[in-house]
Amino acid sequence: MWQHVVMQAGRGSKATLPRSPRRDAVANKERLLEAALHAIGRDGLAVPVSVIAAEAGVGVATFYRSFPDRHALMVALEHRAYDKLIEILRSITARRMEGLDAVREFLVASVAIGAELILPLHGAPVLIDEQAVAKRQMIDALIEAFLDQGRASGAVKQEVNATDVIVCSALLTQPLRQSPDWRRSATRHLALFVSGIASEGVLPLPPVRQRDIESTFRDRAAGAGRSRGQSR
Repeated sequence: MWQHVVMQAGRGSKATLPRSPRRDAVANKERLLEAALHAIGRDGLAVPVSVIAAEAGVGVATFYRSFPDRHALMVALEHRAYDKLIEILRSITARRMEGLDAVREFLVASVAIGAELILPLHGAPVLIDEQAVAKRQMIDALIEAFLDQGRASGAVKQEVNATDVIVCSALLTQPLRQSPDWRRSATRHLALFVSGIASEGVLPLPPVRQRDIESTFRDRAAGAGRSRGQSR
C-alpha cells in the first residue's frame, strides 16, 4: 500500500511524493510467497489462506494487506516462476551453451526449482495479461534460439520446437506423488527426452506451438470468466 508524505517546499507550497513500501511489508510479502510455495507443494493449489499465513508467521489480516485476494497471490507466484525461468535461460545464454547441452541444462535447472514453478500447465490460473504473455514469449524465444543452433549444427531434429521443451519441463517439474524416487525418475526421463530430440529418427504427429498454447489459455480464461459471471 502506497503512503504519501507532504513536504513543505516554501510558504504555501506543498508537493506530494510517493513513499516506498515499508521494509516490514516487503519482508512479510516475501515470507508469504515462500510459505505459499511450501504449502502448495504439500497440500495442493487449494490450500487455505489461513494455512499460508500461519506458515509465514503472520496473521490473515497481514496476508490481505499483502495480497487483495487469493488470486493476487497466485498471480504473484506465477510471475515469479516466469522470472525464475527467464533468469535460468539468460544464464545459459551468457555461458554460450547451445543445442542439446543448453536444453539439457534448462531442464536440469527447472527440475531443481520445480516446487517454485506455479504455472498454468501445472494447474495455476491462466494469465493472459500483456506482461504474462510477454514473459511466456520471452521463454519461448530463448529456448528457440538454443534449438536453432542445434538444428543448424545437425544435433537437433528439425521438427523440435520450444513448446516441446516447455511441455517436457512442465511434466518433469510436477512430481508424481506416489513415486518412490521422483528426482531419479525425472532425471531418467530428462535424459530420454534429450536423446529423443537428437537428430536421429523422426517425430510423430504435427508440432504444438507457442501460439497454440496462448490460444488455449485465452479460451480457458474466457470460459473461467463466463463461469464466474453465471455464479453471481
